[in-house]
Amino acid sequence: MEVLQFEAVMIALLVVSVLLLRRERRNHLTSSNTL
Repeated sequence: MEVLQFEAVMIALLVVSVLLLRRERRNHLTSSNTL
C-alpha cells in the first residue's frame, strides 16, 4: 500500500511540474515550440 501511494504522489508531482512548465513556456515564449 505504501509503495502504491508513493508512486501516486510521484506521478502527481510529475504531472503538476509538466503543467507548470507548459504554462511558463507559453507565458515567456509565444512561439511554436512543442516537445
